[in-house]
Amino acid sequence: TWNAHRELVLDHPLYTNLVISEDGKSGAIYVDMKDEVNNQTLRENVFKEIDRGLEIHGRDWEWYEAGIPVLRTRYVELVSKERSIFIPLGGLVVILILFFVFRQVNCVVLPMTSIFVTLIWVSALMAFLGITINLISYLTYILILIIGCSNCIHILMKYHECIEQENGSVKDAVRRVIRELGGALSLTSFTTAVGFFSLMMTNIRITQEFGFILGVGVILMFIVSIITIPIILLYLPTPPSHHIDRLISHKDSFSVDKIDASTKKYSYPILGLSIIFLVLSFLGLKKVDYNISILDDLRPGNSLYDDIMYVDKNFGGTLPLEIVIHNTQDVLGSNGDSLLAENVFDLEFLKKADEFEARIEAIPDIKKAISMNDYIKVIANFWEPDQGMVLPESNDDLYDYLDLAPSDIGTNLFNSDSTKYRITCRVGNIRSKVADSLRMEVQDIFDDVFKGGRQEVLVSGSTLLALRTQGFLIEDLTTSFILAFIIIFISMIILFRSVRLSIISILPTVIPLVAAAAIMGFSGIKLRPSTAMTFSIALGIAVDDTIHFLARFRQELKRTKDVSVAVSNTILSTGKAIIGTTLVLCMGFFVLYFSELVPNHEFGILATIILIIALLGSLLLLPVLLNLFYRYKPK
Repeated sequence: TWNAHRELVLDHPLYTNLVISEDGKSGAIYVDMKDEVNNQTLRENVFKEIDRGLEIHGRDWEWYEAGIPVLRTRYVELVSKERSIFIPLGGLVVILILFFVFRQVNCVVLPMTSIFVTLIWVSALMAFLGITINLISYLTYILILIIGCSNCIHILMKYHECIEQENGSVKDAVRRVIRELGGALSLTSFTTAVGFFSLMMTNIRITQEFGFILGVGVILMFIVSIITIPIILLYLPTPPSHHIDRLISHKDSFSVDKIDASTKKYSYPILGLSIIFLVLSFLGLKKVDYNISILDDLRPGNSLYDDIMYVDKNFGGTLPLEIVIHNTQDVLGSNGDSLLAENVFDLEFLKKADEFEARIEAIPDIKKAISMNDYIKVIANFWEPDQGMVLPESNDDLYDYLDLAPSDIGTNLFNSDSTKYRITCRVGNIRSKVADSLRMEVQDIFDDVFKGGRQEVLVSGSTLLALRTQGFLIEDLTTSFILAFIIIFISMIILFRSVRLSIISILPTVIPLVAAAAIMGFSGIKLRPSTAMTFSIALGIAVDDTIHFLARFRQELKRTKDVSVAVSNTILSTGKAIIGTTLVLCMGFFVLYFSELVPNHEFGILATIILIIALLGSLLLLPVLLNLFYRYKPK
């Protein structure tokens, strides 16, 4: 039976590349969901039933699933799976690093207690505001874990230093921690929060919520840690002397002595290499690619990606593209009444629409197009098989065929007053530049076919909408990044009361961000919302090293009144805390490298790179700039 009807089925205008592959080896089942199935929970219930049915009845075949509902549902399921893996993994990494740095149980329990209290408060705030854990907001927990741990390391390192200087007096040490570190920590928390709050400038609700919750979370983390840790330290015994000696007295800890020597011995080479590195980074910046696609968030090898690409290859694409032709002008009847111009069931219009459809279906990126004409051809062929798949010869024949057809056939392809004609298309995993050129090409074909007519064409669909939305989001994120940078720069001027210090700090802050953009350009990582968002987030975090360094530098300069000595003392003291916190941040972000989701994977890579270069900028370039260009002015 199949062999007898093979040619008829494969040449059918509706079946091929829609319900059967062009090679005849694969068939499709289409499931049309009701309008009420409009959220993740309801869609998951549908897919659970489908999965259950396939387990029972579909064991002898290979099954692939695709479509927008599939993409939405399975993507969120993948995010949920990743959340259950990477949040505990991030916590484990933080605990291990805290123990590696301090090797004291108290110095692990105290930070983790502060972090968990903050996470509980943030979760409560999310519940109160009705913010769900979605494909972006789940990163809130990982980021607060990492950033909170960074704050705690600075507090505990400063505490060990003050214990040594105060001869074991816990009360005096705690007082000095709050007095000398509180200002720097408040500014670093503020600048980090500014980076997150800047995400609220976008027009995407989940990004706005993510930025708001993270910004509030960072401020809460500062408040909790600066209050709870010093208070609890008052009731704990003094740290053993060998731990104080290892963390504070040893000048070779984290090789800070060699870093200090290098900044003095190789000042001009460090400055020269930094400038060359900055120039090369700008060259790489020009290579950044923003030509994105819908499926860029998934990697080959992921079952969702592979399923969609299989269907894309064999069934004329999975992503929708909608084209609507609208008769826009009215004409006057003999009695002066306004009458609609030709409706979509006029044969002359249908012939033009048929030519238009044939030409757009010839565009390589459009893999399948269906319109009312295809149904009319099938109906006409049913009654006149010898005529082939063609339109009727007259309007009378057209209306006769339509009267004989079921009343609901093709009703989603025209509107109620028959003035709008819809062509629904399927496209592959097209990129944003292709989408822009595709829209223009469709418009050009329409102008050529309907030249001089009273019709207009609208090219739309969720595919084009998603790609355009991502483009707008990138623009918003770029603006928010610039604004965050300006606010942070002004804040540093206010804190340090020195424009010169703030200007000196710009280069070590900018280089990591430009370098990360250059790496994107050279490595082919595309600029899309997830990577653009990284820069606003990383800016607030990366500038922390510079702020902590300059805050300690001002304290040392006030005491020693010598820039070179103050720089050395800062490297030998705060340098250890900066290295320790960077280690925590890098390891925390790097666990995302193993994520199946490309945005998280790339976020982990870029954030780690930015933080490492920021560390080098703070401990190598910034000391060189201070030694060369800053002079102490007694007050």
